[in-house]
Amino acid sequence: MPDFDLAIFDFDGTLADSRQGIFDAMRQTLRELGLPPLTEDATWVIGPSIYDIYAKALATDDPRVIHRGIAAFRRHYARTGPGQTPPFPGALDMIAGLRARGKRLAICSLKAADFIQDILQRWGIPNAFESIVATSLDPATTQHTKEMLIERVLAAAFPSGASAPEDALRARAQRAVMIGDTASDILAARYWGMRSVAALYGYGDKAQIAAAGPGWSCHSVAELACLLNSDGAAAAC
Repeated sequence: MPDFDLAIFDFDGTLADSRQGIFDAMRQTLRELGLPPLTEDATWVIGPSIYDIYAKALATDDPRVIHRGIAAFRRHYARTGPGQTPPFPGALDMIAGLRARGKRLAICSLKAADFIQDILQRWGIPNAFESIVATSLDPATTQHTKEMLIERVLAAAFPSGASAPEDALRARAQRAVMIGDTASDILAARYWGMRSVAALYGYGDKAQIAAAGPGWSCHSVAELACLLNSDGAAAAC
């Protein structure tokens, strides 16, 4: 991979093995709302915006109903989810290695930032990322997109980014790479003219990811770490 200054990571399904924590909280939520239980193959509940997840889960477009579902989920998840969310094997070593090489690291996620910070604290790396750009517990942020969040990452990562015009942010994006496990990660990177890596070990739909056209694809964290450390060398990852 050509050299880069900034690695932007999705969280669930890319760094975090989030399935158990999300599934358990989702099951409790559906039970509370009197709805059918979640099936074991329902990985569509990991990755998209929480608003879209609950619009689908509750089969409604009524914002009031959707936000009630979101509030119930977050109540259950706050109690049990962070403790059920380990890093993928090798993720902490990869993060440490990139930091040791002077790479700048950021998280860009549709998960609530409070939960991400709680999980990173449990992993023992609360300050490993220079920025965590995510949604919040404020209902107004539940419909944010990855394109919107990447813009905020770029603005935070560069000294003049907050006031820079879009073309300046796009120029700066040339020195960044987005790593994620869903098609939305890859498409958002493409929107900004940024390189992208698909984390195929995550939960995203593999056909959709392939159609989005990632620059590189990795089947494990070990493969991803090798790629990010290759700096243009012909590394066999």
